[in-house]
Amino acid sequence: MNENEQELQEVLDADARDKVTYPLFVKAAEQLTRDQISKLAEIKRNYGSPEKATEKDLVNAHGVAVSTYTLGKKHMPMLLMRMDSNDAPVYIPITDGGTSFRHLENFIDQDIKILITKFISFDDVNNKQKKGQHYIAMGSITNAEQIVGKELYDEFQKDPEEAKNKDRVGVVSRVVVANRLSIVMFNYRGITLGMLERNFHQRSLTHPITRDAYIGKSFKFRISNITKTTYEDMTSVKNDENLSHIELPSGTRYFIETTSLPFIPNYDEEVKKLYEQRAWFSARIARYDSVKGILVEIAPGWWIKGFLPANSIYKPTIQDQIHHTLVTVRINRIDFEKHTGQAYIHSFPQGVAAPSVDSVMDQNYDIDQK
Repeated sequence: MNENEQELQEVLDADARDKVTYPLFVKAAEQLTRDQISKLAEIKRNYGSPEKATEKDLVNAHGVAVSTYTLGKKHMPMLLMRMDSNDAPVYIPITDGGTSFRHLENFIDQDIKILITKFISFDDVNNKQKKGQHYIAMGSITNAEQIVGKELYDEFQKDPEEAKNKDRVGVVSRVVVANRLSIVMFNYRGITLGMLERNFHQRSLTHPITRDAYIGKSFKFRISNITKTTYEDMTSVKNDENLSHIELPSGTRYFIETTSLPFIPNYDEEVKKLYEQRAWFSARIARYDSVKGILVEIAPGWWIKGFLPANSIYKPTIQDQIHHTLVTVRINRIDFEKHTGQAYIHSFPQGVAAPSVDSVMDQNYDIDQK
């Protein structure tokens, strides 16, 4: 059990101890109006069953909130979405949350495609003003992912090379920033796909992913591979198998690998020109260590040692790493295969970074002691 699952289990254990209760779904959920029922029923009649549905049967919806309800004998997290066309409320149970089922909250304020799957009907005997049958709409993100995924998979099966070389356009919906593995989430044909940072841009220690990837940005990409698998094979599903309170998605899943690298500059060529021309140029401090020395970023994906003469008037500190101070450098040596080398630091055109408050206080303390 990983850290997130342990935290979830602790919350659930606390709920059990405190005897937390959740509202009954049929009593608390928003009901459809007559006009909404008519429209949604027509949509569902057009495709019959999820197995026969195509991309044209999917509807656009906007994520609103995630709540937990009592459904039968179980507690079920539900994502409330509203259709773009008529504002109809549609509920997505965690079992239909697709690849992000563990984090339905990530769909809040997101616009995606879903499939209307069924209606829950009931008699509201407690409401004398609205007697008769009432309906709640249920939908599925999982089905939408399967439908679009299958069409893309079939495209790859028909002509892999043409499918791989096809230019596509996505829109960034979220950026997950982590120390070792940042991911750009984006919308394509109404479903959410993910792209590793290393496939979105040339990684930079001085230029964070959030400068290149931001919500609403349109960008070109290609699909490099699609693997047909199942939701049961997902690591998150396997990790949840011992958590009996969670119902899990099941069925076919299409794992879609994406890249934007064909559409970004080739920095290797740029570095090669700078080296061959023995050029002086601008770089930034990427790392500083009083023992190991300085690492400078001469281009995205290129971090080489910075040589600063011992008699230099410049005395950099860790603050220059924090602020990624500008330096003027020339490449002394370079290894294009290993992406290593050394650059001579000529100057700090804007000066070194100002010392931190703590370091100034430490210096004053040392002076006082003397």
